[in-house]
Amino acid sequence: MAEIRFSEENMTLLLDVKKEDIDLNKYQEISMGFELKSEFHITIIGFRGGEEIKKVLSLMSLSDQGIFIERIKTLACETNWKYSFINLAHKISKDYSETDKRESIIQIAEVDGLVQFYNDLNEMLNIHLEYPLEHVTLFTRGTDMEKSKMGIGINSEIEFFALNYVPLNI
Repeated sequence: MAEIRFSEENMTLLLDVKKEDIDLNKYQEISMGFELKSEFHITIIGFRGGEEIKKVLSLMSLSDQGIFIERIKTLACETNWKYSFINLAHKISKDYSETDKRESIIQIAEVDGLVQFYNDLNEMLNIHLEYPLEHVTLFTRGTDMEKSKMGIGINSEIEFFALNYVPLNI
């Protein structure tokens, strides 16, 4: 089973992806000028979702917050996080500011337990978080080298389609 990383501080959840699970050879030509990511993951709960969860938790007593954080961690640990990759990749770009323009190459994925996890999480917290676009960022570049390493946050399929994206032949 894949390893997960849960941050109580940010209320984010990442699914680690093993480098050997990705066929990086098919990206040699299209990744020229990009930097290979140092680690790979599929974001299950990103920063925006984490902020929404923190808002809900802030309305609770400290003891209830602790209980719900443990319930979220248990749900995450009990979820089947088996992932696979679809033969579909995109180059995406986003301008965060005049001095922070980023590009990434992403590989689309499927995560078995994602929909059920979100259904259970939304019911548990009585909120409506959108499912993220299942993907792994492979390569990045940008005008700010440090910020570009973070990639481009994609919190939903709707958000993905609002980005500048180009399907890639891999």
